[in-house]
Amino acid sequence: MKKLLTIFAAMLIATAAMAQTAEENFQKGSEAYKVKNYKEAFTYLLKAAEQGLGKAQVCVALFYQNGGLGVEKNNKKYAEWIEKAAAQGIPMAQARIGVCYCDGDGVEKNVTKAAEWWQKGADNGDTDSQCMLGLCYYEGQGVPKNTEKGLELIRKSANQGNEHAKEALKKLGY
Repeated sequence: MKKLLTIFAAMLIATAAMAQTAEENFQKGSEAYKVKNYKEAFTYLLKAAEQGLGKAQVCVALFYQNGGLGVEKNNKKYAEWIEKAAAQGIPMAQARIGVCYCDGDGVEKNVTKAAEWWQKGADNGDTDSQCMLGLCYYEGQGVPKNTEKGLELIRKSANQGNEHAKEALKKLGY
């Protein structure tokens, strides 16, 4: 029993050290980015992302989405990393992976899966997700058509200042 507790304690310490190391790698990556040392920034951010740090996963995804800065544009890797961040509950990442599934950008097109991600983002307060999910309901794309629910979500997003939602309401005649 004592040996089992010792092993368990060692595992807890190793896990804590790994999380701290991920945060340290993120900090080093952020500092390198600020001084425009993008290759070093990406290296540290990738380490932190591989260690499971959600905000680092978003950063790595953005490097792949945009390309340049020492990293080749890669839509598949962008989608992989943004989905990992989304799975950790990061609302902005949930909105972005929804767009990937909606457009088939880096993943196989699946509007139902896009709506599922936008639902998660909307539940977490992301106004882009609210708008996109609202449009899905309004048009019956990936979810059963429900114009009332769709308009409610789009208005909720617009009322929080989302410009895309405001534009969508204008285009829909509201």
